[in-house]
Amino acid sequence: MLVASQDMPLGTVVAATSMVTTKQVDVTSAPIGYFTAPSDVDGLVVRKDVHSGDVLVEDDFNGTGLATS
Repeated sequence: MLVASQDMPLGTVVAATSMVTTKQVDVTSAPIGYFTAPSDVDGLVVRKDVHSGDVLVEDDFNGTGLATS
């Protein structure tokens, strides 16, 4: 599953190559809605503060989560 490799304050646009890492966790203890691939979160906008080491889940992002220009 994916975890934050650094703190990401509210509104951060995720750059998966530098802001996330993968971690092996027993799926029976994994939170609902977790992500497994960096491409799943690349370009998404964080809707709440995420701290280094936090497992990234769907609830961390707005709707589709995509940044708009």
